[in-house]
Amino acid sequence: MMDDIRGYLESVFSKLLQTPEVHRAKDELGQMMEDKYAELLAQGMSEKEAAKATIDEFGNPDEVLESLGVKPQPARKRHPGRIVAVVLGVIAVCCVCWAVFWGRAGEDPHAGSVDATIAEDFSSVDVSAVCSDVVVKSGASAQVSYTGAANTSFEYEVQDGVLRVTQQQTSNVGVQASDGIVITVVVPTTVELASVGATSDLGSVDLQGVEAARTDVSSRMGDVSVSGVDLSSATLELFVDMGQITLDGSAVSPGTVVRGTGEKVLAASAQMGDVNVTAL
Repeated sequence: MMDDIRGYLESVFSKLLQTPEVHRAKDELGQMMEDKYAELLAQGMSEKEAAKATIDEFGNPDEVLESLGVKPQPARKRHPGRIVAVVLGVIAVCCVCWAVFWGRAGEDPHAGSVDATIAEDFSSVDVSAVCSDVVVKSGASAQVSYTGAANTSFEYEVQDGVLRVTQQQTSNVGVQASDGIVITVVVPTTVELASVGATSDLGSVDLQGVEAARTDVSSRMGDVSVSGVDLSSATLELFVDMGQITLDGSAVSPGTVVRGTGEKVLAASAQMGDVNVTAL
């Protein structure tokens, strides 16, 4: 009965502009539906029942098209569910990133590739990305590196004791592709941090051996991982919307998880992705 699910996907995406990012969103939705289908089969449903229940949970294709501004065939008007709203949000992010990945090279000196040593002192780190994997890790000296699309603006500065790293979309257009977009921030092991924040709309976020009084790491569409940190004196605030939470190798119930009562706070969340936390 997977043919029914594939037919549903085709009906949702067939009227959209077939960009690589729309294909990626289609693949993501397809994988989510396959996982749900397998889960329902494991619960004892027949193939036909599982396929129907999966499609019903994700919503009517016309509702998705109507929300995207594409006029569907006449049908009864219904309100999209939570899952459809999340998928539409993902498609919106992908449309933004299509312009980033396929843009023409701009004149921003920070675009394309950066490898810099940070000389100024800082006690907090704040990283924000539109379409990039983000890695924040400990090392011998403070460094910032970036490899990515030529038409993204990439800025870094130390101001008021905060190392701010930002990647944004520019307005350039074109057909030149660029892959492997990664922001890496290296924090010296000797630096005592008050706070660390790292977020990506489309991409993974990886925190390696970096600790602070307050840590917030999140991704809208991508996995979040934290490793090499001391959790003995920390309060964990973990959240996934559509994904799994793994704590020290053990799966825990999805949703919102709060563990510990320590003074340090580690918050990790993913809207569409997994959260994996591993202590020292």
